[in-house]
Amino acid sequence: MKRSGMRILLSVGIALVLCGLFCAGGRAVFGKELFKSEKVTDFEYIKLRESGMRFQNEYELNCKGPKTEILCYTIFYCSGEDGRRLEGSASCDTETVINMLNEYGFIKWDGFNGPHPKWVKDGVMFRMEASVNGGRVIKASGSQNFPKHYHEFMQWINDKVRS
Repeated sequence: MKRSGMRILLSVGIALVLCGLFCAGGRAVFGKELFKSEKVTDFEYIKLRESGMRFQNEYELNCKGPKTEILCYTIFYCSGEDGRRLEGSASCDTETVINMLNEYGFIKWDGFNGPHPKWVKDGVMFRMEASVNGGRVIKASGSQNFPKHYHEFMQWINDKVRS
């Protein structure tokens, strides 16, 4: 009898905890939002390098107040030294960039480290660093493994600089 009473008590306790976590819009017992997603409110820069077997590109998004400068460089090697050649640039409203970053869940990329899949022989690697929300530095990297919406983000940038 004691054992079944403990099971019931434990089941009720677990049910209350789960209800506290998932009911009422994700509010825990103490009223804190557990699943509230942080948003990008401002940014200073975003630097991203993407490389494959036959290419290496660098992208920079630099906030200049109400406007953002977007630059795309090709990295090349010549006579034992590397260089950068500007391939495209664009300017757009900073508010548009921030909205795009939030739409793609950019801040959730912080700490992403996508290891290379075991059976993939080659692929695309990326490394990203950004300063957002008053100086918070976020970093992400991967090799043929990307954060959610990475490809949409890169398509958006390429559409801007190549148009």
